[in-house]
Amino acid sequence: MISSMTCPVCGKPVGTSTDSTAAPFCSDRCRKIDFFRWWDGQYAIVENLPADMTDELQQFPDLDTELPSD
Repeated sequence: MISSMTCPVCGKPVGTSTDSTAAPFCSDRCRKIDFFRWWDGQYAIVENLPADMTDELQQFPDLDTELPSD
């Protein structure tokens, strides 16, 4: 059975009659909330860097970058 889609911000069901510009959110308000969470850095895509890239980044101490600890 296919479950109905829910808004990732508020959890309300997203129907087929909603504004397509807000998809996958239930409203433009929820879309903007999600955007500002990304903008503010509340979301992050985290991945471990290869060792050679970690060595390269250490050559630039002025970068505002936190290196993952092993």
